[in-house]
Amino acid sequence: MSISSNFRNTDNRDKGNSVSRPIRNNNPYALINKSSKIDDWNGLAGDDNGFLTFKSKDFGTRAGLIVIYNGYIKQGLITPRSFISKYAPAFENDVDQYAKYLADSIGIGIDDPIEQCNWRKIALKIPQYESGDAGYINEDDLDRGLKLAKNHPAYPNLYSFFSKECGKKDYAGFNYRNLVVRVVVPILAIIVIALFIKLLIKK
Repeated sequence: MSISSNFRNTDNRDKGNSVSRPIRNNNPYALINKSSKIDDWNGLAGDDNGFLTFKSKDFGTRAGLIVIYNGYIKQGLITPRSFISKYAPAFENDVDQYAKYLADSIGIGIDDPIEQCNWRKIALKIPQYESGDAGYINEDDLDRGLKLAKNHPAYPNLYSFFSKECGKKDYAGFNYRNLVVRVVVPILAIIVIALFIKLLIKK
């Protein structure tokens, strides 16, 4: 399924190439090289006219999630309009159109804050818009990229923002924190009480 009204889609298709640049470069989030020296991303393969290229889509997804958190969420750019105004600025893109595409996907206005649990869906929608292909990235792709980020300092925050959608379980299938609180802690408490009672009986 293509997204024909997407400016970034047409902009990201080079003349003579039927496959959009994000797909061709394993760069779902259309990340660009902003420094004179290519950023030291895991799985980085090179540069394509300023756009980064990765060895696999999973490495490109990992980089995208890190950039979205560190460069946007952490900086307080948490409405669709404020986020897109920096991510895909007006000189190259229709900011309101892009922002509305993201806002509509989670049922909010372009100036409403994006809830923490809605960033997973946003992370799924951005590559679809960038590539022009609504089927380009899916839940499994996102989970693999997230797992590859486990060695990154921002991983705890990445997990919090991108591991689950509102009203859904964590991507791993259950919530580890709830498991500890509801199961492990009570078991440890029972063990401690049993040991205490045993000591009292011996006395």
